[in-house]
Amino acid sequence: MPGPVAGRARDVLDILLIDALGQLDYVVAADAARRVFSERATHPFPPVFAMPPEWRPELEEMAQELGPAFTAAAEIERRFLDVIRTLIARDQPRRRIAHRKSVINADEQSRICCRPKFR
Repeated sequence: MPGPVAGRARDVLDILLIDALGQLDYVVAADAARRVFSERATHPFPPVFAMPPEWRPELEEMAQELGPAFTAAAEIERRFLDVIRTLIARDQPRRRIAHRKSVINADEQSRICCRPKFR
């Protein structure tokens, strides 16, 4: 059974392969990532990613076995950072809209609650 490091390294390749197949739904993935980061509360979203050095040999070996067009650890890291940047970019407009709605709703709520009563 793989340890936690091996599992996380495999997650990186899984995400890259799903993306390469055109099957990564960035909006759904960003929502899921935001939820996981919120539930675990270990660090904020979006993440700051730096590939741990101990992942490099394992990622290169797994990539060679899987046969994607990229097998060097530096290229795997670059592509994964691209996916993270795309997730963040796709998530930002939705967050701004949600934030604007919450501000509007708060203002409307304030006007409703604080309206002078006329008799």
